[in-house]
Amino acid sequence: MEQTTDFRPETFFHLERSELLVNNAKVGKGWIYSASYMATIPGLENATTPYAFGNHHKDKEEIWESIRATEFADKPTRIKALFVFPSLEDAERAATGWFGGESRTLLEIRIPRTSLLHVADARCLDSQKPGWEDAARSYWRGEITSAPHLEGVVFGAAYVQNWMDL
Repeated sequence: MEQTTDFRPETFFHLERSELLVNNAKVGKGWIYSASYMATIPGLENATTPYAFGNHHKDKEEIWESIRATEFADKPTRIKALFVFPSLEDAERAATGWFGGESRTLLEIRIPRTSLLHVADARCLDSQKPGWEDAARSYWRGEITSAPHLEGVVFGAAYVQNWMDL
């Protein structure tokens, strides 16, 4: 019997820098899981991502997480999340602006409705320290700036559509 998945209608994009996620997609026949989800499984508490491991903005992320946990608990955590982009344009902007000079594999991602997803304007993260709490609230409310750079935060499963071509 074939199992069907109720996906959100949109295709998202992820820019992967390591072969780990690509390998996991091949092993899982397209299915991958956010490290934030895997870390909830006993024995996998230390699952992480390259961003979480090498994050130089830990104090900022702690503020974002505190605001999320206390005021927006229905939203997925950014800590160890799978980050996606809601459009190819947003992914390409990140590839050149955030990851310029790095080799990244573009993955087309579908998100099941059972996974938590929050799309926000990453420009909120550009705020300076005195305004971090207000900026975090804007981020979690999904407010959009005049020149948005959208990102999606995923907790749970995702499906890599082009996994056989990787």
